[in-house]
Parts: sequence; C-alpha cells; structure tokens
Amino acid sequence: MTGGCAGDVDSPVLRIALADLPEGQRIDAFVGDEPVQLIRRGDEVIARSLWCTHMGCRVHWEPTAERYQCPCHDGRFGAEGEVVGGPPREPLRQMAVRIENGTVLVEVQALTP
Repeated sequence: MTGGCAGDVDSPVLRIALADLPEGQRIDAFVGDEPVQLIRRGDEVIARSLWCTHMGCRVHWEPTAERYQCPCHDGRFGAEGEVVGGPPREPLRQMAVRIENGTVLVEVQALTP
C-alpha cells in the first residue's frame, strides 16, 4: 500500500479489542512480521518487540524467572524490557500503541530504541 507521498509505505497495524486483553497477562502477537508482546495494565497497553536488540533473535518470556531470554547469545531482559545480562546494550523496543473506541492499535514503529 502507498501513502500520500511518493515512496511512503503504510506500516502494518495490529488491531485487537481492549476487552480481549486480560489484565496483567502477556499476550504474544504479530504486527506484520514483527513478533510483539502486549501487556494490559488497566486502560493502558504496552507493546514491545520480541526481537533481541543484540543480533535480532526472537526472545521468549520466562514466567518463573520473570524475564525475557534470548536463546542465541544468552541476552536477558527484565520484565519491563530492560537489559539485565548478556551482550545486549539496548532494551527491547517499545512499540507505538493507541486505543480508539475500545480497539488497541499497535504499529511497527518503535517509540523508544
């Protein structure tokens, strides 16, 4: 799809009803080809990329350790996506989220590196 300017490309968007996101649970989804994890806290939804910021491997949430683990180079990220061990230097990327009429919209563009 193209946008209003030559060369612009619309970004993939995930749409999910806010009511379908259980409070406090981590839900994995995809925005286009990007694996993301959604976490609802009341009326706020946080979405973060599940690509490791070291070499781009997919991280997995380990509930018993309450952290994200990268299987490739032993990168570890805390519950909020912050680096807690291994070679990554940057936290997991937060994704752009907005809520419109009870629908959560998550875009590929990151809010923070």
